[in-house]
Amino acid sequence: MEMLIFGAILIFMFVGVPFLLPWVVVKLTKRDDDEAPVEPQPSVAYPSSTTSPAPRPVATEEFMKNPFRPPAAQVDDVVPDHWNNSGGGSSVVPPKGVKGWSWGAFLLNWIWSLSNRTWIGLLCLLPYVGFIFCIYLGIKGRELAWQNKRWDSLEHFNHVQRRWSIGAAVVVLGGAGIGILAAVVIPALHR
Repeated sequence: MEMLIFGAILIFMFVGVPFLLPWVVVKLTKRDDDEAPVEPQPSVAYPSSTTSPAPRPVATEEFMKNPFRPPAAQVDDVVPDHWNNSGGGSSVVPPKGVKGWSWGAFLLNWIWSLSNRTWIGLLCLLPYVGFIFCIYLGIKGRELAWQNKRWDSLEHFNHVQRRWSIGAAVVVLGGAGIGILAAVVIPALHR
C-alpha cells in the first residue's frame, strides 16, 4: 500500500496530474470495520482531462498579509545626491562637479576620446571641421566622459580628468618649447 501511495505521489510530482490520488484517498479513509464504502470529499476540483495542469491555490489577501514588515526608508536617505550614474549613456544627467572646460579633451582630442570612450571625438581628425569638434570636446568633454565610461566615484573622475589636463599642458607646452628651442638653435649651428 505504501508503494502505491509513493508511486501516486511521484506521478503527481512529475506529471502534475493527480493520477491515482482519489483512489488512494478512498483506500486510506476506508477501514476494515466499515460497512459502507466511504466516498472521498475532495477539497480541490480536479481537471477532467489529463492534459490540463493541476489547479493552483489562489493567494488571498489574508494569505498575503505579512506581520513582519521591513522598516520604512525614504528614497532620499538611501540614494545620496552624488550617486554614481556614470557610464549610463546620453540619457544620464551628470552630477554637480562634472561640467567644465577640459584641456585634455581640447588639446589631446583623439587620444582623450579613445581613452574615455567618447567616439564623437574622433571627428577631430577630419580636415576643416576638426577644430570645431576640438572646441566642442573642450566644452562638453567632461560630461561626455562621465556619460560614456564607468567611473569609481566623482572624485576618481575629477582626478583622472585633472591628470589629462596636466598631461595635455605638458605635451603642448613641451612641444612648443622644443619647437622654439629648435628654431633658435638650428640657425645658430649653421653659421
